[in-house]
Amino acid sequence: MSEFTQLEKSVIDQAHERGEKAVERARHRLESEYENQLDDRQEQMTTRFHSDKSAMRKELEQQTQQLQNKRRLLSLEAKQNILTELFASAAQKMNHWSRDEQLTFLYQVLNKYQAQNFSIKFGEYTRNQLTDEDIQALYQNFQEIHVEEEVFLRQGGFVITKGRIDYNYLYTNLVEASKEDLGLDIASRVFDKD
Repeated sequence: MSEFTQLEKSVIDQAHERGEKAVERARHRLESEYENQLDDRQEQMTTRFHSDKSAMRKELEQQTQQLQNKRRLLSLEAKQNILTELFASAAQKMNHWSRDEQLTFLYQVLNKYQAQNFSIKFGEYTRNQLTDEDIQALYQNFQEIHVEEEVFLRQGGFVITKGRIDYNYLYTNLVEASKEDLGLDIASRVFDKD
């Protein structure tokens, strides 16, 4: 081989070797870039997964809390309805007491006003239970009493007026006044705590 051919071959071999090294470096660089992009993409997906998971967990907790609040509210409403019915039933029962029950309650209250000047106005239901003899007995037992002819319509019980002060013993009002005091106590005894 001639020197020229040898030189040419040497230059070609060197060029080929440099080309292969350049291709190898480019391949390493591309592989490295691909690995970095793959790692970045994987990190982004992991971050997004954790972010989505956290958001879903938070939304689930909020929905769970809303359901618990709704359950408590429905339970409270049901308990309130039961208590309302209980107190309404108590007032109804008192409104329809027998004559003896009406007189027993009436005398228990009126004995507190013995020897005092007062007037009494009955509820319709109570007055309907009392006889004329019962009214006469009131005048005999309480000399300073005045029984009003007019009645409170669709009511049981009575109102005592002493001077300018009214003492309200109408059954619906007594039950209503007791509702606030007794309602919480009854609720705590009857219903389990949430």
